[in-house]
Amino acid sequence: MVNILKSLEINPWNRIGLLITLICSLFFIIVSIIAMFYYPGGYSFFGHYFSYLGTLTTTKTNLSNRVSMVLFIIACVIWSVALISFWLVFPRYFIKSSITRYIGIFGSISGEISSPFLIALSIFPYDITPVEHAVTTNIFFFFFAIAVISYSINIILTQDYNIIHALFGLFLSVITILGNFKIFSYVKYQGYAIIEPMAQKIIIYGLCLWIILQIIILWKKNLD
Repeated sequence: MVNILKSLEINPWNRIGLLITLICSLFFIIVSIIAMFYYPGGYSFFGHYFSYLGTLTTTKTNLSNRVSMVLFIIACVIWSVALISFWLVFPRYFIKSSITRYIGIFGSISGEISSPFLIALSIFPYDITPVEHAVTTNIFFFFFAIAVISYSINIILTQDYNIIHALFGLFLSVITILGNFKIFSYVKYQGYAIIEPMAQKIIIYGLCLWIILQIIILWKKNLD
């Protein structure tokens, strides 16, 4: 706790922004998982799409899904707002050269563009407004992926970073873009997509963990 307070004195606003994003990212993971337990009839982590959590009714049994839907919206809205501060702070740690500085600014602009669409996809239920939900979801993931690619390049260009962090970001970006083009939906068993629902979980939680990882790394760098 003493170390945290000392680090806050170094750059208080940046530190507070990162801390808020870290807490909200963990909040997103926890609340979205809780929403699965409230999904009527049981939520299949491997078989149901992530968007099912935000529907007004269950897709097959037509039962009310209001509790899960409210939790889903709360999780998305809070994480989206927290990400705004993260994208503002993050480029300040890549200013050693003009190249990394401009790449960081570009990446953060992409990240900021993605944030409102995370809110939008949560308030457009998949079962009531499928087109709006699909469009806002694709826009969110596309710009988020561009932001991660940008910072993965910066990590490669920054020698005091571990290359594994860049490879992890690039891997997430690739499967995110593939998911946007519905590549995983072509893998089916008895007419049902068997890869896409799981790929969605890997993408959304992977991106969330990527944010958490960057915050932890920056936190430790400032403490050194």
